[in-house]
Amino acid sequence: MTERTFVTELINEGRQKAVDVYELDGAVIVHLEPGQRFTIESRSPYTAYARWSEVRWAEDGKLHFVPRPGFTEPQRGRWVLQLLNEGGEPIEWRTVGGEHICLPRSVMVLAACPLTDPLIMYRSLTVVKKRVMIKDVTQVGYIIHEWRSEDEKEPRSAADLKAIEKIVDELGKGKEL
Repeated sequence: MTERTFVTELINEGRQKAVDVYELDGAVIVHLEPGQRFTIESRSPYTAYARWSEVRWAEDGKLHFVPRPGFTEPQRGRWVLQLLNEGGEPIEWRTVGGEHICLPRSVMVLAACPLTDPLIMYRSLTVVKKRVMIKDVTQVGYIIHEWRSEDEKEPRSAADLKAIEKIVDELGKGKEL
C-alpha cells in the first residue's frame, strides 16, 4: 500500500509584500518573498493546506485557493468546528478541546470539538476586527477608537443542540455510547 501525499503550490503574486505561511501549530512553513513560488508536500490530510492544490496570495492581499481534485475531508468526529481568521492579526490563536490552534488570516481551519468544550454549541467561529470606542482618560470629553479582534460565533441548529444535550445526559448517567 502506498502512502498518499498532498502536494500544494504556494505562490506570492504580490510585488511588494513578503508572506509568512503558517501550519496549524504556529510553525512557519516558509517565508515567501514577492513573486516567489514554493511547493510543499504533506503526508497527512489534517495539515492546513492539504485540501488545496494551489494557494495564491494576490497583490491586493487576498488569498485564492484551488481545491484539490478528489480530496475527501478526513474524519474528525461528529462535532466539527469551522474556524476562520477573517480580519484579525496575521495569526490568531484559539483553543478547541484543549488543543491550541493557529489561525492564519483567511485560511479556514476545521477542528474536532469534544462535548466538554464550551465551543460545542457553535458551528463556526470567525475572528473579525472591530473598531471600538473607548473613553480617553487623558483628555476629558474626548473619545478614542481602538481596533480589537472579536469572535463572531454561529450557533448550531436546534436539532444539533438537542442531540448534544441528549448525548451529554446519557454520558452523565454513565451509559456507554
